[in-house]
Amino acid sequence: MPEIQDQTEIYEAERLLRNPPKGAWVRKNSGQERIGAVIKSKGAAVMFIFSIIFTGTVVFGFMNAVSYGRIILFFFMAPFAAASVLLWYRTFLSLFGKIELVINRKEPDYLFTGIGTIGKKRVVNWQSLSNIYEKETFIETDPVRPPASPEEYNQKTGYTVKHIYLEGENTVKISANGISEEKRKFLIGALKYYLDLKTRYQQFY
Repeated sequence: MPEIQDQTEIYEAERLLRNPPKGAWVRKNSGQERIGAVIKSKGAAVMFIFSIIFTGTVVFGFMNAVSYGRIILFFFMAPFAAASVLLWYRTFLSLFGKIELVINRKEPDYLFTGIGTIGKKRVVNWQSLSNIYEKETFIETDPVRPPASPEEYNQKTGYTVKHIYLEGENTVKISANGISEEKRKFLIGALKYYLDLKTRYQQFY
């Protein structure tokens, strides 16, 4: 089981936990500690507008299906309706979502991603973790189309996605898109701090 060997890294993590950046927090109560940060993506406004347009198109399609009795069109629009629900969830997550590490005294610790109390919980098995890190992945928007010229080999179009990985027996991957670098550093520091703490004093947990 790895430990945080660099004392500077430990001190930095402790400093961040004592003084969380804007949009992050450390909340303690009896038997529980919550360390988290809001998501608030910069592209949330664009996602909101797109969600309205997409949902409007889906509703229009369903209205046509009902008005003209087109059963085939109704079933055709069903997957788009499901996509619309998922799109709105992601939109609200980018506006009001949070990532939170919950440390419990009597129950398993877990990571929560969602809005309020609605979201996904992932249990953190500290003893099985081998590494915690952030990774950026470039997604090509048109990977099939061959480059038109030699210059295009270095001009790939696409976008970058960010994830925080808790690598271990069952690797946990948390989306970090929309979270500022300062808050990502805070969350990763907190995770590494508690990994070190749980490793050093695992007989007490």
